[in-house]
Amino acid sequence: MKSILETYAEMIAARQLRFQSVKLPLLAALKSIGVSITEVEYDGSGDDGQIDSIRAYNEDGQEISLNSHPFSFGEGDAAVSYDSLEDFIDNFAWDVLGTYHDGFVNNDGGYGTLTINVAEGTITLTHNDRCIEVNVTETEI
Repeated sequence: MKSILETYAEMIAARQLRFQSVKLPLLAALKSIGVSITEVEYDGSGDDGQIDSIRAYNEDGQEISLNSHPFSFGEGDAAVSYDSLEDFIDNFAWDVLGTYHDGFVNNDGGYGTLTINVAEGTITLTHNDRCIEVNVTETEI
């Protein structure tokens, strides 16, 4: 029987493979509409979290809307379609967060940026955890 840790490791490995399978089609779709960089900002705490913004920019820094560009990838039974690149990136960001920082909504929470750099061909998650620091002293009187 598999341990919980083995099952968890298999789940993470499967998600990482899925992320890699969509990376090239996503980068190609963004490049085709002139996107140089996409930034997804998120924030969470107190058992609640949200994607604050999804913004895409061309190489001159001008914002490009992702709403009017449908996105699909895969073939046959594995084909997946979204009404817009923004819808896909929103879902993708939640999957990434669920894989690497699932508890970002707990307690003081966490926040960060998922950056899709089309020119460099990279997708990077920069995450920040909020922590309360507690200093304890004990004095015997």
